[in-house]
Amino acid sequence: MFVRTKKIKRYRYAYLVENTWKKNSSRQKVSKYLGRVYDYADGALPTVHTLDGLSYRESVRHLVEVHLKLLGFSEQQTDSGVVLQKEDLVFYPSTLTFKQKNGKPFVVKNYDGYLCDYTVKKLADFTKIGDEESTGYKLAKACVEAGLNVPKEAFVEMFEKICPIAETVRKMQS
Repeated sequence: MFVRTKKIKRYRYAYLVENTWKKNSSRQKVSKYLGRVYDYADGALPTVHTLDGLSYRESVRHLVEVHLKLLGFSEQQTDSGVVLQKEDLVFYPSTLTFKQKNGKPFVVKNYDGYLCDYTVKKLADFTKIGDEESTGYKLAKACVEAGLNVPKEAFVEMFEKICPIAETVRKMQS
């Protein structure tokens, strides 16, 4: 499955799509509507000092917050807690959801990916897949799909939270 955008009138909308094969051709089947796409200029590489003391899921949340702040989102206190908001767009860190004030989902085009409920939750729920090399590759791919430009040190910390044996080996080699 992957994210596909479609321009309708003057706006772009994102959909979760999967390919199906039928007699020598492929068809795309829309699985889910992800929301209207908001395209902001890519920001600079985010500064993430450390992810120490954070769980893997908290690390993902923190990285999303850093990216959104670079794109002009600001923290707002609401009845449901702290959210990040830019105009009518609201990110709810506690649930990792992206909603417009009217309740409809939205998507932020960032770098080569899309920040939205689907990609962020997919990254937050990521678990070790196969050996360490394939896990690292798939984690990097999930970060790119989510539109997160993760600094090298932060990526290594995230990987070590998924593969704690890698952290032990690295410390022994130091």
